[in-house]
Amino acid sequence: MTVDENTKYIISFPEVLLWDDAIKVDFEIYFVENPQHTTMLIAKDRRMLVVDYGELKLQYEIDEYFLTPQNYSLRISDYEQNLESLIFPKYFDNVIVDVHVKINNVEEFNGRWIPEQTDYDMNKKELQIVFSSNTDIINKTMLIDSNGNKKNPLNLDNSIHKIKEMILKSYQLISSQINLDFSHDWLFEAEYSGQVISNGNWDEFSSYKQQFYIGETLGDALKNIAKATFSITGAISNSKAFFKKLYSQGELITLGKVLEHRKNYRYNKITYSNSLAPDGSVAYEVPDSNAYTNVNGEYVSVKWDWGQRYIVRGGVNYLVSAVNEPSITGNEPQQNIIAKLHYNRRSKLKYNRVDEFVVKSLNVDFAKSFEFENERFQIISLRKNLNNGYSTVLGLYLGAAV
Repeated sequence: MTVDENTKYIISFPEVLLWDDAIKVDFEIYFVENPQHTTMLIAKDRRMLVVDYGELKLQYEIDEYFLTPQNYSLRISDYEQNLESLIFPKYFDNVIVDVHVKINNVEEFNGRWIPEQTDYDMNKKELQIVFSSNTDIINKTMLIDSNGNKKNPLNLDNSIHKIKEMILKSYQLISSQINLDFSHDWLFEAEYSGQVISNGNWDEFSSYKQQFYIGETLGDALKNIAKATFSITGAISNSKAFFKKLYSQGELITLGKVLEHRKNYRYNKITYSNSLAPDGSVAYEVPDSNAYTNVNGEYVSVKWDWGQRYIVRGGVNYLVSAVNEPSITGNEPQQNIIAKLHYNRRSKLKYNRVDEFVVKSLNVDFAKSFEFENERFQIISLRKNLNNGYSTVLGLYLGAAV
């Protein structure tokens, strides 16, 4: 195959049907930024065939707060060695390969290849290729330059900004078309010049950019907000990000036909929980009688930079002083709520339970919760096997359906 350096080659693999789901994979291969021409290659006409579609994987642990982007790998038979010519060109200095994976016409993975993890078997004429997710741009966007100066990657002005909007702007660095699936039920107590409001909501919850840009990367900033609000956040794909309270139901989905179900205890039961001030000192602990240095057994210790948060209402910035958490009576300071929530869940064995489900479907939304046999679960891990059409789901136990 003759290869032109100023051409982008789009390789279109045929759509594959698995049960009720359709899988579509496309490659984009080019050698310079902004190539002048585009050529479409139909894979089957060039005797290229995906022989192993691999898995799409999403997962977090409940003490990580931020979804780590996953790699994607697949294997392709390249009988006429067209891919070999494109990926190992003889005369060009650079090669770029992007992949788009769609399920039921919705893009679920968009990534760029990792050259050092590429393997081409010349005898079998097969290519094993690995891609890293484009969502990882969040973790590569620096908040501090090499000289220690603060950066402003979201181009925020010096006025106050809604936190939900700054979260969305962060994920829009991945794609301007990305949507944010947001689910949280806190209300906020805030005060200004002796006037107190007790029903501030997330559409009013705000801060200045200095209190949002915490850490070395934008990923650190998002993780800090998630820690401070007992949440998990991340980008599932180029089209969808989420921010969701831990151990919360939110919108329920139907899993589909469950083929296998296993019950497990994934996490250790704790005997103590605390929240730490930015300087590392104990701000609040549960139970109160335990000293931090004399803890027996498992414990959870959560540290984040609190910063100042506000409720903006009627043009007035009310300083947040307490949080209303539905499962705890009365309004309390944020550091108290965080320590109590971890203790109230993790000190009970049942809330350390994580069940595994194998489902005959790829149509599973990672950001949602689900109900099965009158019990409810929050998804913390999802593996979609693109070869057999099955999904493996790990669900954090939320309790009996009500």
